[in-house]
Amino acid sequence: ELVEYGAILHDIGWHIGGKGHHKHSMYLIVHGGLKGFTPEEVEIIANIARYHRKSPPKGKHLEYQGLSARAKKVVDVGAGILRLADGMDRSHAGVIQDVKCNAAGEGDVVCTLTTRSDAALELWAAQRKDDLFKKAFGRGIACKRTRRCRMMDGPTQPHG
Repeated sequence: ELVEYGAILHDIGWHIGGKGHHKHSMYLIVHGGLKGFTPEEVEIIANIARYHRKSPPKGKHLEYQGLSARAKKVVDVGAGILRLADGMDRSHAGVIQDVKCNAAGEGDVVCTLTTRSDAALELWAAQRKDDLFKKAFGRGIACKRTRRCRMMDGPTQPHG
């Protein structure tokens, strides 16, 4: 649930400015007076939003270092997933319509993306942002895509 709230609020910092919006998001969440959450839950939500882009948590990041080991794990997992999702929406054009992941076996988690058009930018961005996912899960991701296109006279057809 905290990961979901972090995902919902991760771009709220754009209301202050685009540059450093991940840090602005953290500030707004921490100081926004969110009701119904414990102080630790607010810190977790804020850190998930903070780490959705740019550098992963570091020793000099005091807000992260002040978290309990359990809270750090929630942040690492949540921000790791959110970074991938954010990459998969790089163009903000809704190119990726569906994601199915298979974690069977010991290798990379295979994510099959259903797209409505060229998704090269989204695939590049997701692969580029898998560092925190690797830290949290000990595995990378491998993306493949299937394209859906609307036929003039029929239902949506998958294309490889």
